[in-house]
Amino acid sequence: MRAFGADSAGMKRRFTDLVDIAQFSDMMTSFYQATGIPHGLIDADNAILSGVGWQDICTKFHRVNEASCRRCFESDRYIAAHLHEGPFIGYKCANGLMDYASPIIIDGEHVATIFLGQLLHEPPDREVFKKQAQTFGFDEESYLAALDRVPIMPAEQVKSTMAFYSKIAGMLALSGHERLRHLEALDEVVRLNRDLTDRVEVRTRELALKNISLNEEVEEHKQVESLLKREHDFVQALIDSMPGVYYLLDQSGRFVLWNKNME
Repeated sequence: MRAFGADSAGMKRRFTDLVDIAQFSDMMTSFYQATGIPHGLIDADNAILSGVGWQDICTKFHRVNEASCRRCFESDRYIAAHLHEGPFIGYKCANGLMDYASPIIIDGEHVATIFLGQLLHEPPDREVFKKQAQTFGFDEESYLAALDRVPIMPAEQVKSTMAFYSKIAGMLALSGHERLRHLEALDEVVRLNRDLTDRVEVRTRELALKNISLNEEVEEHKQVESLLKREHDFVQALIDSMPGVYYLLDQSGRFVLWNKNME
């Protein structure tokens, strides 16, 4: 499935990430049940996302026969090439049926298409379809029965229906656009949180190292104090062991050291 945009992990997003396909399908199924008007929704890679009312003459005959299916592909390519010429495009395929389509555009990119078809504008020339049945080796009776089930919709009705489908396409595009912006905002929050977490981790490591260094300095200071005390005690013991009175004055005449005989 073709993708566009990218999330915070660099993964490409799909149309199905932006639109509630199940909800759309339920709505269009109800529309079909009320009106008998079919629809199809495909993504930009022609993967079917939703559809109801598709005709047996296509799904069981034209699309399953290699030769007739080539005509279907020609129709698909024509529609895809002309989708941007207006709000919708219509085309009569070489197999004799009409298809209509309206593009869904998000951020300038064609991401999906709503189809109306297959249908006829007027009762078909049965002789033409009898010849097609012979050409492609279809069972004539079942093929013509499928032809009789194809809806006949006057051009004006199709025009109003496609105007409606075009508005649906616009609503899906708007919904998808808003969802895309929402996801991008969430991605930005995730990115900022990730950056903040990284900075906190770096600062925590820095503080931990400084704390270790401080502890080492404190321990070193304690060791120096202990060494100085031992030296002081040694000197004091040495002075105390001296006979008579012993004392040491600094330059200002204050007593610095003295032995116990002076006390």
